[in-house]
Amino acid sequence: METISNNQKDKQAEKACKYGCSKIIKWDLSQNAYIEVDTKQRHRCANWVPKKQQALNSFSHTISSEQLRYVDTVAPVLLEILSVVRNIEQLMQELNTETIEKKSEEQ
Repeated sequence: METISNNQKDKQAEKACKYGCSKIIKWDLSQNAYIEVDTKQRHRCANWVPKKQQALNSFSHTISSEQLRYVDTVAPVLLEILSVVRNIEQLMQELNTETIEKKSEEQ
């Protein structure tokens, strides 16, 4: 049966930081923190964002009251334009059908 040396166990515990800073880290039980393998210092990732900050960032992407008023103002106008376009399409289709019928009658 094979035994794993302490050095091999250390290598297995090493991993890339999940926040994409390209540092190789490992968990240190004595410090209860991640340690950078190359510097042996506690890892403080520059890409890490606290959960509270993440929540604030996602909240800022919601629609503002100004944007909502704009949508409420523009939406009826857009619906009216859409209605007019559909009427025009219908008239064009009817006109096209009449033209085809007249040509077929002439022949």
